Amino acid sequence: MYPFVPKSSLTLRRGDYWPLPRGDGRFGFCVFLAGWAHMRSGLVVGILDLVSADPSIPTDGPPIRITAAGNTHIKTFAATGASVVGNIEARLSAAEIDGHLAALSKVSKVWGYRIPLKKVDAVPSQGQ
Repeated sequence: MYPFVPKSSLTLRRGDYWPLPRGDGRFGFCVFLAGWAHMRSGLVVGILDLVSADPSIPTDGPPIRITAAGNTHIKTFAATGASVVGNIEARLSAAEIDGHLAALSKVSKVWGYRIPLKKVDAVPSQGQ
C-alpha cells in the first residue's frame, strides 16, 4: 500500500504522512488530518513537530505534536514531489487534531502548493 501518490483525498486516511526535504538536508513531515470542504482534491494538512535524517517515522513511540495546520490541494504532492510513506495516527492526539480542525472551520488557512515545504523548513531542528 505504501508508498503512494494520492490522486484524491478519498484515498487518504487520518495519520497518513509524507516527508518533505528541508534546507538542512533533513526531513520535515506533513500529515493528513481530514478532507477539506467536501472536495475530492482538498486536504487538511498538519505539520509535525519532528525533524529527522530518516524520511520515515516509527509507528511506535511518544506522541508527536502538530505545529500548524492548513488547507491545501492534492496537487501539493506533484508540486513537492512527495509520496505518502506510512501512517502514524496512533502517535497523534485526537484532541489536538480536533482542535486544529475546529480552528480551521472558523478561519480558513489556505496554503499554496509549496507552502508545506516552507512550513517544514521552519520546524525547530531539535525535533527527534
